[in-house]
Amino acid sequence: MESTKEIIRLKNSGMGYKSIASQTGISVNTVRGIIRKYLGKAGFCRNCGKQLTGSAKQQYCSRHCRYEWQKNNVDLITGPANYEQKCKYCGKLFHSYGNSKRKYCSHECYINDRYGAVKND
Repeated sequence: MESTKEIIRLKNSGMGYKSIASQTGISVNTVRGIIRKYLGKAGFCRNCGKQLTGSAKQQYCSRHCRYEWQKNNVDLITGPANYEQKCKYCGKLFHSYGNSKRKYCSHECYINDRYGAVKND
C-alpha cells in the first residue's frame, strides 16, 4: 500500500509511467495499472493538467481548455481541417480550424469591417 501511495504522489507531481517505474523499481505495466485503478482511465487534461473524470477518450477538462490548446499548438494540428487565412479587414494571417470560409481573424475585425470603423494602420 505504501508503494501505491508513492506512485500516486509521483504521478500527481507530473512524472510519467517510465520515470515512476524506474524510481520505485516496479514494472511500467504495474505502475500503469495502479494509476488507472486509483486515478481513473481518463488521465489528465492536455492543456492544464487537471485530472479528468470522464471517458478514456477524453483529452480536455473543458471546451475552453481544448480551444486554448488548439490556439497554442497550431503547428501540431494536421489534416485537412487546418486552414491558414488572411483577415479581410486587417490583413493579418490567422489559422482557422474546421472552417475554410472564415474571413476575419476576430469578432472585432468583423464588426469594424461591417459597420465602417476606421482602420488602425
